[in-house]
Amino acid sequence: MGGTFDPPHWGHVLLAEFVRTKLSVETFSFVPAYLPPHKQQKAISNVEHRIRMLELICDDHEPFQIDTREIERQGVSYTVDTLRAVVAENDLNKNDIGLLIGADNFVDFQNWKAPETIVDLCRVLVVKRSDFPLSRDLPFYHRVELIDAPVIEISGRQVRDRLRKAQSIKYFVLPQIESYIQSQNLYR
Repeated sequence: MGGTFDPPHWGHVLLAEFVRTKLSVETFSFVPAYLPPHKQQKAISNVEHRIRMLELICDDHEPFQIDTREIERQGVSYTVDTLRAVVAENDLNKNDIGLLIGADNFVDFQNWKAPETIVDLCRVLVVKRSDFPLSRDLPFYHRVELIDAPVIEISGRQVRDRLRKAQSIKYFVLPQIESYIQSQNLYR
């Protein structure tokens, strides 16, 4: 699962664990983006904070891991570049690796860099969302796997906005993330 994870929240964790157990996946990787293509003009938190928050989640659950290659590569983070590297380094075939995205991202998937290559490299797992109905007419619809999973309507932006308004984020993020955010005075 790629993303900015600014900050990581319960929605990320629940979805990761649900899909990991549903598909009997040994490990689940969070891939924090250095600079997401769709957020080039937006402020993103310091990468060290985003990685540390993911570490706090992964330290508590062995099947979770962090892949920092996009951070190390710097520049704009393209999913296809990351997938090519992971597949080549590990000699994987399409069924060995999956990319988890939400329906909200899939409706724009045809505009990603090299979507055809992405669906050739891995299983693209699309989590259904009631607020983003998926038409069978969407490009690549018949080349992805739709996943029914519980969806928690939490976003990083919502968490950041609550903090800026001095509102509680209890139950929006894991307790260790809330403590870290407070100790580092983030998003205020």
